[in-house]
Amino acid sequence: MSSLCFQNSRFADAADVAIGFGGAGAVAALQARKLGADVLAIDCFGGGGATAYSGGVIYAGGTKYQRESGYNDTADEMYKYLNEEGAPVKPETLRPFCENSNADIERLSSMGVPFGTNAFEVTRLIVDRDNRVIGVEANPLPEAHHKAHQACYKLVHPWLPFNNRRSRKAMAAAQALEAREEPNQCTFIRARNGVILTTGGFNRNEALIRLHCPFLAKYYSRLLLLGSISDEGSGLAMAEAVGGSTVLISNISVARTLASPQAFAKGLLVNNMGERFISEAAYAMFVGDAVLDQPEGHAYVV
Repeated sequence: MSSLCFQNSRFADAADVAIGFGGAGAVAALQARKLGADVLAIDCFGGGGATAYSGGVIYAGGTKYQRESGYNDTADEMYKYLNEEGAPVKPETLRPFCENSNADIERLSSMGVPFGTNAFEVTRLIVDRDNRVIGVEANPLPEAHHKAHQACYKLVHPWLPFNNRRSRKAMAAAQALEAREEPNQCTFIRARNGVILTTGGFNRNEALIRLHCPFLAKYYSRLLLLGSISDEGSGLAMAEAVGGSTVLISNISVARTLASPQAFAKGLLVNNMGERFISEAAYAMFVGDAVLDQPEGHAYVV
């Protein structure tokens, strides 16, 4: 750090510190708490991270919820399916992911995450002026589950400088902080055992996109960025600053979807040479990655 402020400073102490209080950070913090450590979870914003904006999809096979829905699935079938589809990880990584998926579901359920036994029910589709589907409206989390979530939340002592209640005043607060003449108040946090970095990716950082995926950077202004505004690579910078290493950082998933998806199945997906380059029924992320590999990154559905 170029400068440190000790005047008007506060100090905090915990065995483990989780930086980034999204889905991964929350689970890591709760596991450390379960093992007996006192934990401090930190987030720049209101918590939730990209998980809060996700579609709520969790891959699993052989769960009781599938059986209760009438689906006879297994972890082995899940493995064979993902392996056939072309998983981006090695079999020795994919296999335990599938075999442990049911335990992951049970663990989340024990934390108060609700899983239904019916197919996902959409109450209505949200369309634009051209009748294109741009979103769905679904039933919210039942009130009965809020208490279970809150109990888990309090276990890890979350410290959220800009929590949801304060976010309504965030702009005014930021302007006030900039205008203050006295030194900003700092909070120094000491982790006795370790620090867990779960701060998300970096798709909100155009400079990092240009560095690690220059071809995609050409279309940055036209991309619909998923995740949250906190995905700006700060965790990567923190890790590298203390000697951490990164791997596969240039592997960026790009989904190319159509609404409705049947348009892919009823046509041919070709590049600007008129060549078909992937099955139209492939997963959206695979389609997006394949399109990027085509001349000029262009493709058409005919």
